[in-house]
Amino acid sequence: MHSYLKLCLSILAILLYSCDNNNAPEAQISNSIISGTGSLIFSNYPAIEDSPMNVFYHIPENPNTQTPILFVLHGSSRNAAEYRDALIDKSESLDFIVVAPEFTDTDFPGGDGYNLSNIFNNGDAPSISSLNLESEWTISVIDPLFDFMKEMTDNKTITFDLFGHSAGAQVAHRYLLFKPNGKINRVISSAAGWYTMPDINVRFPYGLSEGPFEFSSFVLEELFYKKLHILIGANDNNPNYPGRACCIFLQWKYGNCQRIKYSFQLALPNCS
Repeated sequence: MHSYLKLCLSILAILLYSCDNNNAPEAQISNSIISGTGSLIFSNYPAIEDSPMNVFYHIPENPNTQTPILFVLHGSSRNAAEYRDALIDKSESLDFIVVAPEFTDTDFPGGDGYNLSNIFNNGDAPSISSLNLESEWTISVIDPLFDFMKEMTDNKTITFDLFGHSAGAQVAHRYLLFKPNGKINRVISSAAGWYTMPDINVRFPYGLSEGPFEFSSFVLEELFYKKLHILIGANDNNPNYPGRACCIFLQWKYGNCQRIKYSFQLALPNCS
């Protein structure tokens, strides 16, 4: 796996699970059905009953009912098992459960099916007629999978952490935006490339306008209380790197590192 991604995963693990957990409920020994490193088939959600998904996991030795759960979203290579494998050592040393669902290109095709979360049939031309049911959105499978993994591991935590890299980082930050009642503790978005901005005057997928999204200044203020960490390489600053050529969207004046700064500056008025 690319050395940059390995570094991000190491930083991620330390960031999330080396902190004080004194406020967590008292933990009990869990009676986990699964253990160690493995995979399972998940189909306990109506939208995927006919096309079950592979889920790769690692359970650290001696888990308890309060062992944190980390979801890991792969990039466009759809290599969930590799992402799971890269976190096994940190899972053991810092004591957290790794869950890496596989969103295949067959069942979640292309950028619309994965990166843009299947919210519209054509995410670049959003309309009520092309809007999919929320139950069919890619991001809608995450909470049911969390509940399922809790059952499988006898886990009693009420929230999970979500890490996405590259295409998975796009899915991760859109989960935060468009699943406001999700069971999330924090989201970590690593090298997304481009972002849906918290701007109600810009059309989806670059902003929050169009479709079913009813955002107001008040709702956005609540959004900015949520925990979002963005990981980006300092040298990821090439404005000519191949990507979306969107002349109406200011992100593409910049390299990826500068886009992060632009996103942050856009959010500041809502945080004051």
